[in-house]
Amino acid sequence: IATYGGTYYQFKNTLEEPAANGVFEGSVSQDNKYYSIYPYKKDQRMSTSVSVTIPTQQTYKPNSFDGSAAPMVGKGNHAEPLHFMNLCGALAVQLTGNEKVRSIIFQANANDKVSGDGTVDPDYGDYPVLQMGDLADNFIILDCGEGVQLSGTPTSFHFVLPPGTYNGFKLIISTTDGQFMEKSTDKQLKIKRSIVTKAASF
Repeated sequence: IATYGGTYYQFKNTLEEPAANGVFEGSVSQDNKYYSIYPYKKDQRMSTSVSVTIPTQQTYKPNSFDGSAAPMVGKGNHAEPLHFMNLCGALAVQLTGNEKVRSIIFQANANDKVSGDGTVDPDYGDYPVLQMGDLADNFIILDCGEGVQLSGTPTSFHFVLPPGTYNGFKLIISTTDGQFMEKSTDKQLKIKRSIVTKAASF
């Protein structure tokens, strides 16, 4: 949490169980307006824009997305709670087969920026808008750890993505036995903020 023009200070959620609202503890200099960003980044400062990062490497979560890869921002004042708002959406890709997946690369077209650094106007209106930087990348690597076993029933793999319209994408799938598979589509993909979009099964 930061005051306008100030340094961000780390606050920690004191609740141990998932809940709709969090209770955060920490200290920050008193002001009329406060800004928040998740996840916390050391030495980050407020300026004319808030810098955020969508990680190039994300971690597979069964039936969900990597929450630490999904940045949020919020604003408020000393009399009101801070309301965090998502900056990204998510894509759920469904795979079937008998392979064990080690990792999946989501690759967009060269001009589509999906990971790396971006900015948000701190004085946004109804919702924040993420602008990806010129040096952002067009791919994301989903790390599946020791591997995720596929079967005849579709298994979902989630990627956190910036909102926008993508004109097709490619998946590069690595298996635990060292094999690679490529799957692609030229269908238009629309990602909306705070919404999980399901892709057709591959």
